[in-house]
Amino acid sequence: MPSDAPPVTAPGDPRLAGMGHEQFAGEDQIAQMLAATPRERLQWLLDALAFEERAHRARPLPKER
Repeated sequence: MPSDAPPVTAPGDPRLAGMGHEQFAGEDQIAQMLAATPRERLQWLLDALAFEERAHRARPLPKER
């Protein structure tokens, strides 16, 4: 059943009150992402993809004895 209410787009939305998610890890990142421009969000996504590519190519360093 679809809702006519707009989506929740901010951590301070009163519809979230009492849901047990008032304090959680990464909470500051949500506010940061909501304040970012579309260009900034796209750049963050591209940076994340570039990191993933580098991480998959990474090799462990030999243990020193």
